[in-house]
Amino acid sequence: MATLSLHQVTKQFRGRAAVCGVDLDIASGEFFAVLGPSGCGKTTLLRLIAGYEKADSGSIVLGGRDITHCHPRDREMGMVFQNYALFPQMTVFENVAFGLESRHMGDREVRDRVKVALDAVHMTQKTADPVPTLSGGEQQRVAVARALVLRPQVLLFDEPLSNLDAALRTSTREEIKTLQRESGVTTVYVTHDQGEGMTLADRIAVMRDGVVRQVGTPRELYEAPEDPFVAGFLGGANLLEGLLSAEGIFQQGAFRIVLPPSHYRPPGRATLALKPEGILLAGEGIPGSVPARVDAVEYMGWMTTLRIASQGVSLRVIVPSLSGALSLRPGMTIWFTIDWEKAFVFPGGE
Repeated sequence: MATLSLHQVTKQFRGRAAVCGVDLDIASGEFFAVLGPSGCGKTTLLRLIAGYEKADSGSIVLGGRDITHCHPRDREMGMVFQNYALFPQMTVFENVAFGLESRHMGDREVRDRVKVALDAVHMTQKTADPVPTLSGGEQQRVAVARALVLRPQVLLFDEPLSNLDAALRTSTREEIKTLQRESGVTTVYVTHDQGEGMTLADRIAVMRDGVVRQVGTPRELYEAPEDPFVAGFLGGANLLEGLLSAEGIFQQGAFRIVLPPSHYRPPGRATLALKPEGILLAGEGIPGSVPARVDAVEYMGWMTTLRIASQGVSLRVIVPSLSGALSLRPGMTIWFTIDWEKAFVFPGGE
């Protein structure tokens, strides 16, 4: 498999930059996710890699070969679309064989390669079935097989699980990860779902407004975000914009908290990011504890999500569903402390 590099890739639509100066280096055999909210440019970036869109500037290099201006069929890439893009009038075999037959391969080679691809996604028993009779998960597997049968150097996924229910998303996600590990194919996977990105990828690029904000392993992004957006998007940190004093006191309106020396930053405007699981329930009178009112309680099985109000700010809190959390009700007063290893201070605003 080959390395994939993007250098200052830019694409505009009607004067607006959908992708702006993106630099990425994706290693051979790596599972690389592009993560971001709707409209951030991630699908456009994938289409630029695939050749379905043409970059206004910059270059795309695969295995040392500049493919910036190559036709999609000459890029040695396989694409799995969000809606699968299968031919409904064809059987499973015919869908997977279509790309090979369009390249005028012999019948025997087509049969052999289709069998290998369908074996990989556990769909050999459905070879003769018409596509409309398949479930959503089965159609997803056929779409993957159709991409794999071309033996691509890079496999591209565009939000492939968004049309599946929650249980099927989980099982299909596990199958995609296993398939990628076994095949070793370099993979670029676009999603807005942070859970997918965190569980599947070796590394992730987080995008916003056409710009890559940070690249790193899931753990690096979660434990060491470089800006408020990454902290909020990947982990759901509470973001508070306020003022930081030279004495290490952060204040937003009536909300005031003393930072530990490890979190001191230059005085001025700052954003305090507090991870929901880093807000710890505490007893009244514990040093450093802060009072709050419980506004909402959501039981979610092993965890309980709280919405609390303290000194004019609203905070989302995640706690284990133990007896203390299960007894909480809206309107109750609680006290909390901060686990400062799960809190970040960024100079300036978001």
